[in-house]
Amino acid sequence: MKLLFIILAIFTSVCPGKAKDIIVSEGGSIKHAVEASDPGGRIIIKKGYYKESGIIITKPLQIIGDDYPEIDAMQQGEIFTVRCDNVTIKGLKLSNCGYSSMKDFAALKVENSRFCKIESNKVQNNFFGIYLAGSKQCEVLSNEIISNAVSEIFSGNGIHLWKCDSIRVSDNYITGHRDGIYFEFVTNSRVLNNHSEKNIRYGLHFMFSNYDDYENNTFKNNGAGVAVMYTRFVKMLNNRFEDNWGANCYGLLLKDISDAVIQYNNFNGNTTGLYSEGGTRITLLIIHLKGTDGQQRYLATAPMTPLNKTTLLAIHLMYQLTVPEMQICLQKITGINIMGMT
Repeated sequence: MKLLFIILAIFTSVCPGKAKDIIVSEGGSIKHAVEASDPGGRIIIKKGYYKESGIIITKPLQIIGDDYPEIDAMQQGEIFTVRCDNVTIKGLKLSNCGYSSMKDFAALKVENSRFCKIESNKVQNNFFGIYLAGSKQCEVLSNEIISNAVSEIFSGNGIHLWKCDSIRVSDNYITGHRDGIYFEFVTNSRVLNNHSEKNIRYGLHFMFSNYDDYENNTFKNNGAGVAVMYTRFVKMLNNRFEDNWGANCYGLLLKDISDAVIQYNNFNGNTTGLYSEGGTRITLLIIHLKGTDGQQRYLATAPMTPLNKTTLLAIHLMYQLTVPEMQICLQKITGINIMGMT
């Protein structure tokens, strides 16, 4: 019996039990709960109103909101900064991180981390909403990200990724920012089923980002539409570009991209549906372009070398044109001979 007790004591010390939940109620401190938690633990924040900012996470944790407790930074800076792998933040309302001309304040920032999940949060009235930098294999899912930006200078992006790899951005709603979704130096990532509307500049803006996929998103009524720049090996499939209207506004602007596949997208009510400048090896397949005033100017490309290794296939302008009429129309618009139409 004594031997059995010793064995159990050794087993317990080597294999400790599951980390305990910490419950934070209104009036309690989330920051203190994070500091007191064990790695791998869970913090449950009860419904209520919390004035906190500067919460830094350096251990694997789950932080879960019970009925969307509001964490208000009172314009004092970032609410959560994650600097550790395997962190989940879910079900919170994050508001009022404040503006800085020197630092990109975000409601929630993930830095140099892996396997983090940011899910089902309400992110309201922040400079930047959700910001990932130097991170890999993370997910940003089903968040509502709303702000009230009035100028590009004093506004940030809803979902901002810099120098990241293998990120999934899915099922988010973004409005009222400078750019809804922004990628820079982001690789092997997917943007799926998001709705980005009424942002000051672009619904989606990505630069120097290769091997990424964008599928089933809606980009609507943004100041300048969507811009894809200086990028290789990108796929844009089954997206909707709608009501992006105004001076220098496009449904989709392509600049100096190559090896792109753009298929089954819908363009409706944009000043210019599609504008391409300096692209090479771009495949466009079944592009639906519908205007609002009957003028045939919803597909446009900048001057190119002969075809510029660009293939245009099965383009449908919704004007009930025959194939020869469509070829003539597109040739007048683009300045190049459209081949391969059947």
